[in-house]
Amino acid sequence: MHSGSLNRATKIVSAEKDIVLSKLNYVMEELLAHTKVLKNIECSPQLTEFHGVLYKECVERFSRLEMSSSKCLLNEATVLDPRLKNHGFGIQGSYKETRKSIELRCVNIVLHNNSTSTATTSTIPTFTATTSTASTSTAITSTPVTATDDCFWNKFDGKVNNLVHQNTPPVVKVITEIDRYIAEPLLQRDEDPLKWWEQCKTVYPTLYELMLKRMCLQATSVPSERVFSKSGEILNAKRSRLTNSRFSQIVFLNCNLK
Repeated sequence: MHSGSLNRATKIVSAEKDIVLSKLNYVMEELLAHTKVLKNIECSPQLTEFHGVLYKECVERFSRLEMSSSKCLLNEATVLDPRLKNHGFGIQGSYKETRKSIELRCVNIVLHNNSTSTATTSTIPTFTATTSTASTSTAITSTPVTATDDCFWNKFDGKVNNLVHQNTPPVVKVITEIDRYIAEPLLQRDEDPLKWWEQCKTVYPTLYELMLKRMCLQATSVPSERVFSKSGEILNAKRSRLTNSRFSQIVFLNCNLK
């Protein structure tokens, strides 16, 4: 039974067309638990030694995975997976640290988007349209919108203008967005998180932008090695005159049309 668990863990982390990185914390935690059970099972001396070595290697490689140098990418992917969010951590405190990291990255995204939007707006030229005839040239100008002359509404108009032009600090927007996201019910484990994000990208625009940079990451090098292997089969001595562009297209189709 436990060897079957090892096999399933291997298939999960080496999957090509699935969101893998966000599952890694939980899978490795379960793998450690199963190898510990194997180590304590009474069997032949050879198997006992093998189970002991297996458990030792798993402990050295995976026991502190959440605190490793790549923890930011791994933990952020876990939080951004709507099937896991803050429930995908085994070490207490990892979520709080990851939350701070996500907040900082999202604030930077908001600031970058705001600066880009401001720069684009400031570069739009203002034109004065003119219509010319044989004898005259008439300028077409817009009439500025003036405040109402009715002093009864001045106070109300002032309040509305203040609300419209009030700038909410980016950190407040980010915290509110993350709180709303975390408060939502978890997605079912067998559902597609990418489809969920596609539906909710307008609700959580900043998190969606960060998610695109995390969910595309693979947990292992196995998918890349498979692509290299397929590439070697495609580009052989009999097809050495393939152009780079055509070769890339064939590899892409070979890896994705299944």
